[in-house]
Amino acid sequence: MSKNASVIGFSTGTAVDSERALAFAALHNIIPLVEEYPLQSIQEGYKRMMSNQARFRAVLSFSQNANL
Repeated sequence: MSKNASVIGFSTGTAVDSERALAFAALHNIIPLVEEYPLQSIQEGYKRMMSNQARFRAVLSFSQNANL
């Protein structure tokens, strides 16, 4: 007989781990590096992401002041 067992968890850590990481980043003025795309440029952002040309993180912005 085999026993069905599973391991449940999060590869990124717990909620407390996330809170500590965010607090550390805020304390040391660490900011993420992102490519920000306005909603009107969603196709361009998606194309760069799918072709592995996006650097770091590609982010959609709903504001008018998105930085490319």
